[in-house]
Amino acid sequence: MTTPRKLTGRHVLFALLGFFGVMLTANGVMVWQALGSFSGQVREHPYVEGLAHNRALARAEAERRQGWRVEHSLEESGRLRLAISADTRTVAGVTARLSRPTHDGADRILSLDAAGPGHYTARLDDVARGQWQLQLKIVDSAGEAVRREKRLHLP
Repeated sequence: MTTPRKLTGRHVLFALLGFFGVMLTANGVMVWQALGSFSGQVREHPYVEGLAHNRALARAEAERRQGWRVEHSLEESGRLRLAISADTRTVAGVTARLSRPTHDGADRILSLDAAGPGHYTARLDDVARGQWQLQLKIVDSAGEAVRREKRLHLP
């Protein structure tokens, strides 16, 4: 018959050192793999893109302070009516583009007809029904351009 082994402090020390040694080695390998596989950089030029974004936000705020308003309505005859105005500017010209959020390649340029100061119409006879994004480029009398987007649902 064999006598049971006695658990000593040395056995406990070796067990703890073995456990933490295996755990730290595994964690070290995972950290090394993570650092080697992803640099942490999502964009190629994040600083430059951040500056461009800040300029776009400042431009949008300046446009908001000028009080640009765009109202649209769809007539049963298949015409789109636009009313564009600003507190401090007059409209010199407008270009419009329709894009389909769900279909690539369905974009089209709208031909706008002037119907008075700041009022425009466009025919939508050949435009498919559904959701569209109306993108407007409004040029004021000083030659500055303002961009606006509206969601349209064509029945």
